[in-house]
Amino acid sequence: MSGVLQQGYSFGYVLAAIVNLAVGGETDTWKTVFWAGAGLSFGAGLLRCCFPESKQFREAKAAGKRITAADFWTETKDMLANEWRLSIYCIILMSWFNYYSHTSQDSYTTFCLTEKELPNAGATRASILMKTGAVVGGTIMGYLSQWLGRRRTIIGAALISGAIIPAWILPEGERALSVTGFFMQFFVQGAWGVIPSKHLLLIMQGNYPLTVV
Repeated sequence: MSGVLQQGYSFGYVLAAIVNLAVGGETDTWKTVFWAGAGLSFGAGLLRCCFPESKQFREAKAAGKRITAADFWTETKDMLANEWRLSIYCIILMSWFNYYSHTSQDSYTTFCLTEKELPNAGATRASILMKTGAVVGGTIMGYLSQWLGRRRTIIGAALISGAIIPAWILPEGERALSVTGFFMQFFVQGAWGVIPSKHLLLIMQGNYPLTVV
């Protein structure tokens, strides 16, 4: 489920790119893409209202436990005092992860437009397939990490994505760029697919208080 949940992000990217392709991708059509995304987000909020609160929330409410701002800061101070090494490690790790994913995706459409001179529709289609690879890769690698191990999965996916950089940027044409973009994001988001489970494990082990998380 870690990989499935993480790729909600990539699936949103796919939907936004599809809307962009549908409206033509002109300079002023970003407003249409924005409002389409806002509508989906609002719909997700309404859908969430139909589901119950988490078990932990219900138990805390039943027990009459109320978390105040003072409780939050007290637990934060305790966490930093006891787990400052782990906190620094997580900051460095997640800084690298964000650099890793965003540098490989955010400018790829612009790269296809300017460096590879694809038309807007072609660059958008390449982006759709690129992030489809992310959805597939994150789900599969998140699943495989149960047997390969979390750290091995992250390291292996990162090394493979590094090895295919030449195949990712050198091809010409929409089809080739779409295929290589698919596999690049397959492994980039494959590494990301493990992250939610690692965060949950830290919480379950008691390294981070629930009020802070």
